[in-house]
Amino acid sequence: MPIYQQDAWSIARKLGAEIKNGRNHPQAVIRYKQYTIGQFGIKRASRKTDHIWIAKQLYLSRKKTEELCRCTLSKDEYFDLLRDKGIIPSE
Repeated sequence: MPIYQQDAWSIARKLGAEIKNGRNHPQAVIRYKQYTIGQFGIKRASRKTDHIWIAKQLYLSRKKTEELCRCTLSKDEYFDLLRDKGIIPSE
């Protein structure tokens, strides 16, 4: 299933991303405590353009990114996955 502009905004809101205005499009910056985990651009031009790069920039598979978008993967579960992968430290 493609990840469209609306889905990218949904992921950004769900993860509490800081939105920065980029030159060409907004950037969603994902943080956990003092760590910047990643960021992804949200294209303005086409609402139906697949944002295929988001999964890689969030350290997720395409399937897990879709789950995050569709609300079957919570913010806390996302951070747990990153801890399991060693991307953010265990508490």
